[in-house]
Amino acid sequence: MEMATKSIVRYIFTILFVSVICCKCQSNKNPKTNNPGGSSSWAKLQISADTLSSMNYGNFLIEIYEHANNHKQTTIASQKKYFYAPIALLDHKSAVSSYNNVTKQPEMRFRIEMWNDKVQNEVVKHLNKSIGQEIQSDNVRVIPLEKVILASKRATVDYSLSPEWTNYDKSNTLRLSLSCNDQKICDELASQMRSNPEQFDHLKLLYSLSSQTSQTKQTAISIDSVTSGQLVSTLLQKFGDKKEIFLTANDEKKMLTETATNIRMDTFDDYEVGSPNTESQISDILKGMLVTSKATITKQSDKMWDSVFWNDDNYRPDKTTKTLNEIIKKLDKETQKKLADMFQGAEKQSEITEKLTSSNKDEERRREEQVRRENQSKDANENERRRSQATDQGQSSRNKSRDDKSNTNKVDTEVGGGGAVFSFNAKLGVDFSNTHNAERENEKSEHAKKNSDEHDRKLENKERIQHNFDSNSWADVDRISSTISGKMTNDSDSSRRVEISKEEIAKLLKESKDHVQWDGEKFVPKPMQLSRINLGQFRDSQSFQNGNVRVRYTTAELSAPIKFLEHTELTVTDEWNNLKGELEATTKLLSTTVNNLVKTNTELRNAKNDLTKTRIDFTNKLEGTKKELEKTKANVNSLSAQLNETKKELVNTRADLTKNIDGLSSKLKATEKELAETKITNRNLSTELKTNSNQLRQDLKVTEENLKKDLRETQKELVKTRADLTKNLDGLSSKLKATEKELAEMKITTRNLSTELKNCVANFDRLGQELKVSETNLKKDLRATSTDLETTKTNLASTRTELGSTKSAVADLVTKLNARTNEIVDIGQMPTSCADLQRTGHKLSGFYSVKGAKKMEMIYCNFFANQNDKQKWVGYTDVKSAPVHFYVTRNSNFNTTKTPILFDLARVNEGNAMNLTSGIFTSPRPGIYFFSFAGLAYLKGSPPSGFSSYLYLNRNRIGMSVVLENNGPVDQVSPLTLQSTLNLKKGDQVWVTIGYTGSSYLYDDINHRTHFTGFMLEEEIAASL
Repeated sequence: MEMATKSIVRYIFTILFVSVICCKCQSNKNPKTNNPGGSSSWAKLQISADTLSSMNYGNFLIEIYEHANNHKQTTIASQKKYFYAPIALLDHKSAVSSYNNVTKQPEMRFRIEMWNDKVQNEVVKHLNKSIGQEIQSDNVRVIPLEKVILASKRATVDYSLSPEWTNYDKSNTLRLSLSCNDQKICDELASQMRSNPEQFDHLKLLYSLSSQTSQTKQTAISIDSVTSGQLVSTLLQKFGDKKEIFLTANDEKKMLTETATNIRMDTFDDYEVGSPNTESQISDILKGMLVTSKATITKQSDKMWDSVFWNDDNYRPDKTTKTLNEIIKKLDKETQKKLADMFQGAEKQSEITEKLTSSNKDEERRREEQVRRENQSKDANENERRRSQATDQGQSSRNKSRDDKSNTNKVDTEVGGGGAVFSFNAKLGVDFSNTHNAERENEKSEHAKKNSDEHDRKLENKERIQHNFDSNSWADVDRISSTISGKMTNDSDSSRRVEISKEEIAKLLKESKDHVQWDGEKFVPKPMQLSRINLGQFRDSQSFQNGNVRVRYTTAELSAPIKFLEHTELTVTDEWNNLKGELEATTKLLSTTVNNLVKTNTELRNAKNDLTKTRIDFTNKLEGTKKELEKTKANVNSLSAQLNETKKELVNTRADLTKNIDGLSSKLKATEKELAETKITNRNLSTELKTNSNQLRQDLKVTEENLKKDLRETQKELVKTRADLTKNLDGLSSKLKATEKELAEMKITTRNLSTELKNCVANFDRLGQELKVSETNLKKDLRATSTDLETTKTNLASTRTELGSTKSAVADLVTKLNARTNEIVDIGQMPTSCADLQRTGHKLSGFYSVKGAKKMEMIYCNFFANQNDKQKWVGYTDVKSAPVHFYVTRNSNFNTTKTPILFDLARVNEGNAMNLTSGIFTSPRPGIYFFSFAGLAYLKGSPPSGFSSYLYLNRNRIGMSVVLENNGPVDQVSPLTLQSTLNLKKGDQVWVTIGYTGSSYLYDDINHRTHFTGFMLEEEIAASL
């Protein structure tokens, strides 16, 4: 007994432990906070992972985040930074279909707009308004993503998404593509995206904020995952109870791809991205599980062909050969020969292509086998390493358990130790073996690179042969189709006449090209290698053996669905408003352009005037400088003449002075001689005087005095003459010095004037060069301005042309709008039929809601059919003018009979139709209502002991429930319930009462065991309109 109790306790703890683990696995759904590496990526970018705000933009929201440092005290307002999530807006008009010559696959390319200037400005305005402070546009930008990958919320078969992350260069546009199995599929996808982009709402973008670290997990391949595919479901439905069927290579690939995609989507969460080879790994395992063998059809066996799946049974090879044989019998020999030669040419080309394909497949098979052996070896090493780690962890756990002594700790230790070796068939097992996986990926890529060149060369030869055949052998298919169609239509034998169009013949020939051959006498199916599928195991879940595979994946930190603008097909009014807006914008642009041109012309005119003034000023200054230079030259010449005259006067003065001195010297010598003679005379006289001394002495004295007087006067005159001569010499010397000084100053002035003249000449030359450069630049500017004016004139002319076209289009739209408006009639009531809708202006066929007798009805209107088929009734529309539902409870016992049960707490009371204090529900509007009552009856007393609950409508009892106990003594609790669906009018009242025997009562406490619920199922909406 003790061992059994311990086993039960251990089992309970085991279940709790597994539940905790599963809960943790299931709760890990938020990529922003829970996915591995998500929080660290946000922290690495220093961006807060919590959304700061959300902004409405069009018909979707933009999430806004802030920098982690914004809340620091040291961060000032101008340094705060903000980020917003990319808008991921689909540019559906950019969708184009093309063939990628590198990947050798058809592609559908399109663009995704990640951000634009308008979004940037709107985010800045929103932040300014919500935060309450001015934020610079430079501090707001889109989240700096590192990688982006396109994902889908549903499985795709005809096309595939790129499984590899794309580097994001922060540009505002992201270019993406889808790979198709056939070019026609890409053409159709591009057309559908351009015309109806809402069909692609399953696409989404996953964002990575930092470098990726791969992880692994285990996934299970079960019967449910296999049969959930569309193709498998079609096979099960089409072939009924058949156990074995056959698929072509394309259909086999389609089935495996579809199933592998479903398994991948079931395995990975929304934020997880499988490695590029994930689906190929799963497809290889599925192929081994589902494809039993290969078979080749070589004979015409209807039983065999009935087990072959074909997309269109009418073009199955056995049926097309019968049709072609019937057609060729009705043709003339020439046309028969052309038709047979065309198929024989196709046969030769098919043989060459088959050889190349077989060679490529063998090479791929060898390459895959080598990679598989390498992976098995590395997986074995990895498993050995995991077992070693698990053994070490188990030993460590057991060592720890020996130290615990309490019973509770013993139980916990047993559960914890056992938890390390639990063997549950869980689908998920995460293993962070990043280094090992990275090495394996590198080795795979190196091995693949070695064989890529040879494979590409063979594939190129195959495509070249295929292209040459398609362009030559089948060039006349249209002409042959026309010939065959005409001959069969104009057959003279009415019993053989068959009317078949040229297009049908052409499609029959093209569908038969790859699967039908001419054997010389008739058309026969080509031998086809088909895959044998055991369809019986798809129906028997017991015999289906599950498979497991470990796959690699990476995680994303953010995800966003592809967005697109609603109402891409605008109504006439929207087009009119858009045209008006474009016209106003064009008018403003033209006005701005004209104003700019006027300003430019004014600036050019002012610049030209300034240039003219500058040229005139420089010319005037140059003329003034020339005149001043001429005056200076004249002054220098005049000063030179004056200097020469002064020199001449000085020479003359010196000559006169020398002459005067010579005259004075001669006069002095003559005077001295006369004096000497006079002395001699005196001596002679003295001798005579001696004779006549007195008379002579007196005469001599008189004569001597006279002579002395004359001598003194002569001496005075001589002194005066010398003084005048000295004075004249001093004046002449001063005048000569002044003249020499003035001459030196004149020389200095002349040198200065010469230097200034040279500078003026140099300045004049430089000014001339500058004038030439300015003139050249002005000519260039004028030519550029002239070119811009011509361009602007051309643009204005084209704009006028476009404006005229726009006016014409607007006029046509106005005419159509007036015509449509004239057809609209006010019927004075809500529409009740397609005829009313047509009278109010509806023209497009489709589903519409109209007013019925009591409820809103859904009808289909075909406005282009005859009157009898115009309207088809579909059903009722669940429309409520306002919701009505309640849920009330009690928290204490109740034993009052014949009165409505009162309630203490209203969990929900939408519409306030339930009154707690009276316990009565009053119908606010007519309609169908549902009510449910549940409670616990405490039965007590002698048997029989019973307890009843009653449902009343307007004081009329319409239902009841009873619990009864006949064996006694009675002392027990029994549940009782009561439900009803009622058609109520406005103001009808519903309540619940009780009845009992003995001491029974309605049991309740703080756990709220009594419940009364009601809600409106349908409303007679016509009564409210």
